[in-house]
Amino acid sequence: KTIKLHSDITMNQGQNASDFSAVAPSESWTPIGDRYFQFKGTFDGQMHIISGVYFNDSSLYSGLFGTVNTDSVIKNFSLKDSYFKSTGNDLGSVSGYAAGKFENIYLFLRPLIIV
Repeated sequence: KTIKLHSDITMNQGQNASDFSAVAPSESWTPIGDRYFQFKGTFDGQMHIISGVYFNDSSLYSGLFGTVNTDSVIKNFSLKDSYFKSTGNDLGSVSGYAAGKFENIYLFLRPLIIV
C-alpha cells in the first residue's frame, strides 16, 4: 500500500507544543503500527508538514509510526511543533522501531519535544 499526504496536517491546532508537558492537549496520537502489526508499505508525505502531534503513553515502540517493517518506505515530510513522551522502550519522533527506509524527513527541533 502507498499512502500519500495531500496537504499539511495540524493536530491540536491553536495549542503550543511547548505547553504540552504541563497541560495535555485535547487530541492524543496513536502510533501507526505496533510490534504485532507493523506498518508495511510506503508513506509519502509529498513535502507536507505534520504538526501539533501529542503522544504521552507507556507503549513500546512509539512515535509517529510505532514500528516500520523492513520493506517499508517513509519519506518526504516535515515534523514540527510536536511532543512525544513514553515510559516504555524505543521512543522516537518518526518511529519507535525503524527497520524500513527513511528519506527526506525534516524535524524542526523547536518546539519538537521528545522525553
